[in-house]
Amino acid sequence: MLIFKKLGSLYIIAKGDDAFNGTKTFPNGNGGKIKVNLTTGSLKPQTTNKKAPNYIYGDVAAGGRAVNANTDLRNIYDRIKTAPTGLRGLPQGQIYSGSAGTEGTFELISTQ
Repeated sequence: MLIFKKLGSLYIIAKGDDAFNGTKTFPNGNGGKIKVNLTTGSLKPQTTNKKAPNYIYGDVAAGGRAVNANTDLRNIYDRIKTAPTGLRGLPQGQIYSGSAGTEGTFELISTQ
C-alpha cells in the first residue's frame, strides 16, 4: 500500500529483456506485472500527461520487439565471419531469439 502526498513523476520499469546479450542468447523476456495500491488519503496519480504533476508510468513492454529474424541471422553470420576457425564465434545456447515476449500489465488501484 502506498500513500503519495507529493509526486512529481514516477517511472516504474519492468520491461522484458531482449534475448541477445553478446555471449549467450536466451528467450526474449516478458514484461512484468505492476500493481500499485493507493490507500485512503493518497493523492491520485494520473497516467495521461507526462508534463503535468502527479504523473506515474509503468513500462511493461515485451522483450524482443526490436529484433527480427533478418537481424538475428545477420548477427550470426557476422560473428561466424569474424571468429577464429570453426563455430567458436557463435553464442552459447540458442542462436535465434525466436518470438517476442508477452506484454506485462500495469494496474493502479485506489481504495478511495
